[in-house]
Amino acid sequence: SKAYDLAQNVTTHTFICDTWPPFAATGLTADHLVSTWYGKEKASITAGWEPAKDDTDHVSNPADVSGIAGYSISWNYKAVDVPDPVKDIDAVSSYASPELSDGQNHYFHIRSVDKAGNWDDAAVDIGPFWIDATKPNIIISIIDEIEEKLPDGTVLYIKARTFGVSVTDSIVNDARSGLKEITINDVVYARPQGAASW
Repeated sequence: SKAYDLAQNVTTHTFICDTWPPFAATGLTADHLVSTWYGKEKASITAGWEPAKDDTDHVSNPADVSGIAGYSISWNYKAVDVPDPVKDIDAVSSYASPELSDGQNHYFHIRSVDKAGNWDDAAVDIGPFWIDATKPNIIISIIDEIEEKLPDGTVLYIKARTFGVSVTDSIVNDARSGLKEITINDVVYARPQGAASW
């Protein structure tokens, strides 16, 4: 566009119209391995990526580029998902999740938007991530006692006790990792996933 005054001075302004969607972020990674159990101390996951780029390859208008404004992201239980068209974060290259709940089906999704408000049609996904932030349950019970008694039946002291130990890591809807090992008096008792008792 051009603007003229009465003295024939002219101002020229070029408008660039960006109507093309940006490309997706690439190289999506995380500081956790997929399909690997992590405990409470690592219940937050940081995802990282190579920044998305806006589309500059259109022959009709090679200057048709506004740049990346940011991303819409989501953490959910779907392997493939497209986040809503609402920008959650600026044009950064990493994001740390809140602490995630117990489960082995956490996925991260990211979708790019340019400065003209054009959204990438698809998203990039990574997962599943497995979190078990719940400690195993230990129950110790007295099975038998041997007492030293006086003739009148008064208990002087307990000579011996037999204890029962039950340890469980309940796997409810595949939400927890199960037992790896149990240590009693510095002796390691390895057991398969599930419950163990003595």
